[in-house]
Amino acid sequence: MKKISKPPLVIKNVYPELVGGRYPIKREVDRPLEVTADISGPSGKRVKLLFKKKYPLEGKKWSALPMAATGGSRYRGKINFSEEGIYIYTIKVRLPGGEVIRYRHDLEVYVEPSRARYAAWYEMFPRSQGTKKGRHGTFADAEKRLPDIKRMGFNVIYLPP
Repeated sequence: MKKISKPPLVIKNVYPELVGGRYPIKREVDRPLEVTADISGPSGKRVKLLFKKKYPLEGKKWSALPMAATGGSRYRGKINFSEEGIYIYTIKVRLPGGEVIRYRHDLEVYVEPSRARYAAWYEMFPRSQGTKKGRHGTFADAEKRLPDIKRMGFNVIYLPP
């Protein structure tokens, strides 16, 4: 009698993912990261969404959240980040026999402050902030301009190199 092999487990169509994990995605602290994937294979599998802060890596353990089946082979999970930083996320599947399979990429997400979504930037050249004719401005001169810039509605100062 011919032995029937179990179907292979396949994790594909992971979203969000940029160019096979080559580039990080971005989120703000107050916006959750929703991850979806198509995961086919034997029934009875448990799917987890893993994440951890990238730096420092020493001693950091993966946090695991369940991913729920949403129909067919599609799974969905959500991460709420509590602080800014660079995080790594991936998917782990535990099969009924105990075998564990992870997605082939560890994906990165840059978690920024919520103001990154709506900040108004003012580009300032400190040497142009001088108050005396014929003399370049200093950082102290530029600092004196900050209240005026704030009154104009800007909340980020960009100092070009």
